[in-house]
Amino acid sequence: MGEYEAAKAAFPATLKAWEDRAKEGQKRVQELSTRFSGWYYVITAESFEKFQLNRAGVVEPKTAAPAPGAETPGLPGIPGLPPGLPGLPGN
Repeated sequence: MGEYEAAKAAFPATLKAWEDRAKEGQKRVQELSTRFSGWYYVITAESFEKFQLNRAGVVEPKTAAPAPGAETPGLPGIPGLPPGLPGLPGN
């Protein structure tokens, strides 16, 4: 019975603490809603799945690489660059 009386006596303070936390939480919700309301919107899961990228849609198969040692004429050691770029050796 003593335990019940102690809990009953502590109830108003516990309730007040909970109400204070709830008020602070509501205040925070309002601040965040004001701050970010123009930045986000809610969409359905179906729309999300439709717009979500997957690996197959982003990654393409690797193309054949140039043969080892193949270089562009005029640019030693830099394969794949077009010849005649200013400031590079051989120009």
